[in-house]
Amino acid sequence: MPSATPQPGEEIITKFTNCLLLNPADLTLTNSDLWVSSLTGRILSPQILFYAIHRIPDQIIDLGGRILSPGLIDVQLNGAFGFNFSSIPPNPQEYGKLLRQVNKRLVETGVTSYLPTLTSSPKEVYEQALPFLGPSGAERIASDGAESLGAHVEGPFISPSKNGIHPISALQTAPHGFTSLEMLYGPSNHQPHSLSRWHSPPTTHPQNHRRARNPL
Repeated sequence: MPSATPQPGEEIITKFTNCLLLNPADLTLTNSDLWVSSLTGRILSPQILFYAIHRIPDQIIDLGGRILSPGLIDVQLNGAFGFNFSSIPPNPQEYGKLLRQVNKRLVETGVTSYLPTLTSSPKEVYEQALPFLGPSGAERIASDGAESLGAHVEGPFISPSKNGIHPISALQTAPHGFTSLEMLYGPSNHQPHSLSRWHSPPTTHPQNHRRARNPL
């Protein structure tokens, strides 16, 4: 018999029913069901689960005819709701609290993940901000809101003739190559495996040229 009881450490399968999904064949909305894994966030095949693995949904959510779509990804977000990621509050300990508030409100706009972006700033800004901006969704806690995919640092290693909104006084050269980046951002902030929440050393994405703002 198919089982609806997940084993310890096993994913929880959610069936969204009575929802409108986009049909890629003709780009129309079709009323259908969607099965999703809580462990990976991936869409699952109900046929394979039922007939091959003998699993049925652990929970069923009726969306009442609403549209179900993937979350938006903002690849360059400098801040939101009055909080600029490049501005350290008078009490630096408030940075994490303000970031969590942004995450909870951001998901209400349809954005489920993003790259928190820092403009060219003094060294102390990177030292205080980057430890909060690493990937934050490893634990897949929906109530946390939108998740960071890793910090996006736009400078300060950019051309003074193409500085855009970046203050000339904040720009720097990199006479020692990648070592210059490590000295500014902090060696621990370049670790690509950092996935803990809020306080772990984050992954950074150095950018040495101007980039258009993502329209999301």
